[in-house]
Amino acid sequence: MKIVYTLFIVFCFSISSVLSQQSMTASNEAKEIDQLIGKLKGLRFNNDIKDASSGLLDYQQLALPKLISLLYDPTRLDTDPGDPYTVLATGNYNGYNKIGIIPYNFDWLSIRAGYVIESMTFIDFGYSSSMKITDNKNGNIKLTWNKIATAESLIKDRKILADKVTNWWQINKATWSRFNALKTALQSKDNAYVTRGVNFIYYGETKCDGFTKERFEQELKPLLKALLNTTDKELKYKLEHIFEYGPSDDLVPRN
Repeated sequence: MKIVYTLFIVFCFSISSVLSQQSMTASNEAKEIDQLIGKLKGLRFNNDIKDASSGLLDYQQLALPKLISLLYDPTRLDTDPGDPYTVLATGNYNGYNKIGIIPYNFDWLSIRAGYVIESMTFIDFGYSSSMKITDNKNGNIKLTWNKIATAESLIKDRKILADKVTNWWQINKATWSRFNALKTALQSKDNAYVTRGVNFIYYGETKCDGFTKERFEQELKPLLKALLNTTDKELKYKLEHIFEYGPSDDLVPRN
């Protein structure tokens, strides 16, 4: 009887220890996500917004609930006027360098959260803005927004877009994974949606749980093969590169 009692105590202690460790892990993850969201509110693109986005993307579905809550946030943020990346992103650029143009108005916290969510899910929920890029004779380029989020439009549109994402998450949160989201993107009829998926496999700088060499060969390659007849030259180049060299090293390290 004493042996049974002792075994029961040991079992209970083991379960308690496992649950305690899981609780500590969850608490640390939540703290780190909060820290990254704080960084997402920073002035600069490279040192703040981009770094925060990369960190949040690595948390995948764990970060989505807090990011979705930010979609309802009306906070307007400052950006560094000397940072060409945020200048480009806010559409006020007139200069020589064609550095990465990111079609999001980072003046708004809700747009920054939308940028991360769309990068994570590959879905266009409507947070990016369209722009016209003009090459001037002197070699400069100028950006002109065709549609840009303003305080007035956000009052009307923010809740509509946020509700759209919230409803999507309520339907999909029990089964969502970034790998399945990637497969869905590659099967889309929307070229922009497909391109985001292909770009992720090509660059692959953030985590995608379940992405292995075997699953790439068995589940993703057939989808990519069906895209090879695209007339989009840049997309075709990336597809051919993936077939020749494989996906990004960050996703599947090469031997």
